[in-house]
Amino acid sequence: MVIQWRRDPKTVDITMGDLNRQVTLWVRGGRVLDLGGGSGWFLRDVEADMKVVVDLDLDSLGRARIEAMQGDILHLPFRDGTFDAVVARGVLHHVPGHLGRVLDEVRRVLVRGGILFVHDPGGLNPPAMVARRVMPTSIHVPEERPFDPLYLRDAIARRFVIVDERYRHLSGYLLPHLVPRLPAFLRPPARRLSREIVRAESGALRRVGALRRFCGYVQFVGVKDPAPVMGGD
Repeated sequence: MVIQWRRDPKTVDITMGDLNRQVTLWVRGGRVLDLGGGSGWFLRDVEADMKVVVDLDLDSLGRARIEAMQGDILHLPFRDGTFDAVVARGVLHHVPGHLGRVLDEVRRVLVRGGILFVHDPGGLNPPAMVARRVMPTSIHVPEERPFDPLYLRDAIARRFVIVDERYRHLSGYLLPHLVPRLPAFLRPPARRLSREIVRAESGALRRVGALRRFCGYVQFVGVKDPAPVMGGD
């Protein structure tokens, strides 16, 4: 049986709202590329001079003020130093055997000092590992392989200076999918409980470093060849 992917928008905002705030904090102005960005919705609140989405599938592309381009993220169809920022949300685990190549391509098309914003599922999260094996969904594909967060971090750190890293959720990312399956009268209290669960898990991940490897999602922000900081006398 394939599980249909239904989400409660209000619970999505509770569990993933910080992610949307983070991308607008780090990705501002200039030219922005969204890898495998589908409809480009993740860039909807980003203020930039130019927004480009590159994806193999153009059917979902074409949002206003976002340029759509069909292409392969292993061979980005852009010149060196074209973009000021590159966003890779939920895309790297779809090319598990080519992570280094994708990151090299991202580095190539970024200007010096350019930003890479990565958000990807964690490969060692117990609920996700079980769910992927026994509960196939309508959006996951067999080829995807989420990374061990330490492995992904190391691959990024070999090519960029990591300036921010965040580890999200132990099980809270499941809440937006559970709430729609509840009776309508139970959904408001479930949303309030969701907020408490997210807060508790965030606190645990901050305090207990060993838990981070088992998080549901990771966020890394890297900078390409940042300018050296000049010290005073």
